[in-house]
Amino acid sequence: APELGKLEGVRSDEENRIGSLIAGSGLLITLGFIFLGGLALNLTPCVYPLIPITISFFVGQASGKISRSFFLALIYVLGMALTYSLLGVVAAMTGGLLGSSLQNPAVLVGVALIFLIFAAGMFGAFEIRIPLFLSNLAGGSRQGVFGSFFMGLTVGVVAAPCIGPFVLSLLTYVAAQGDPYKGFLFFFVLSLGLGLPFLILGTFSGAVKRLPRSGEWMVWVKKVFGVVMVGVAVYFVNPLLSHSLYVVLLTATALVGGLYVGLIDKSTASFGWFRALKVTVGLLMVVFGAWTSFAAIAEANAPTLAWQPYDDALVAQARQEGKPVLIDFFADWCLPCKQIEKKLFHAPQVVEKGEGILALKADLTKENSPEVRQLRQKYQVRGVPTILLFDAGGREIHRFTDELLKMPPEEFARILEGAFETNGS
Repeated sequence: APELGKLEGVRSDEENRIGSLIAGSGLLITLGFIFLGGLALNLTPCVYPLIPITISFFVGQASGKISRSFFLALIYVLGMALTYSLLGVVAAMTGGLLGSSLQNPAVLVGVALIFLIFAAGMFGAFEIRIPLFLSNLAGGSRQGVFGSFFMGLTVGVVAAPCIGPFVLSLLTYVAAQGDPYKGFLFFFVLSLGLGLPFLILGTFSGAVKRLPRSGEWMVWVKKVFGVVMVGVAVYFVNPLLSHSLYVVLLTATALVGGLYVGLIDKSTASFGWFRALKVTVGLLMVVFGAWTSFAAIAEANAPTLAWQPYDDALVAQARQEGKPVLIDFFADWCLPCKQIEKKLFHAPQVVEKGEGILALKADLTKENSPEVRQLRQKYQVRGVPTILLFDAGGREIHRFTDELLKMPPEEFARILEGAFETNGS
């Protein structure tokens, strides 16, 4: 194996791309939020008016048979799920280029600006319209099972002005992650959330009469999603910001957004519990903002490895003393680097096993500087994140990239422990 300081020809195993955007979060929790997001999309001005129309279609085609109406509603939801799930899979399979691009500061700023534009549209600055021919195609008259299935396939076209920004944000996550399984799963769950009211009301069509009338409250729902879009924009520029500034912006978005949709906004509704709904949603946003701040403080005070800035002299000294060396090549704009830091380097078992290891941070943010180029050439680092581990004899024994996002802390701790063993240098 190559020795420390003699690393010519070492290659990275994978092209660098953005890692899992839900690393460190429970998959079930993530799916739960996606499902709730799908449910909430039913309340937007583009979808809500479609509910009674679609249910009337089911009832009319079923000729009063509840089982038939349920079946048609189920076919409708499956058509919707097929559209979005395939979209998620395609986005994940073709997202490698996007994943690499999302490590480019200019691309990150551009993506954030797109979501800010979407947010402005949600707040009423302008109105997004779909071409008339697409609307006519989606709304074409078709009967029976095929009609229900086709309506499900094309509902995304009709409702695109309202649900498009949310779907695009999720598509961006999935494409950047590059995992077709999660692409399918995320969008299938989104479809279930979006389709559940149609399934229930298609079965119990009498309940449609109890739905609140369309009105100004649907504009308020769009504003709630507008706040979410601002939060997504902040999320995408996270790699370009210091952690403290990112937390401040995200907290401010949640607090200001919560106060606006919960108290300041003057939207009204014909149903009496709308004000309670507004206050509840606003309060949840404020709570999220407070939680973000407290979580950031806790993370800042959490134990971690004893990092030092990279220095050739420290590396040489460690080799003389027979001490293992861990080098973390990172950049300020590298989101996976921050996720690995949070997931692994703060884990108690990793901190414990890392005692006695020289932990060095090599900053590659200024990628065009002579120092960074020289350092990358010396260690044959193709991009970030790259983490190198050398044993007590100075030999490179592990080279990691973003696969660390999927590695449990316990496994990484065992790898660190093995670095103290050497078979000679």
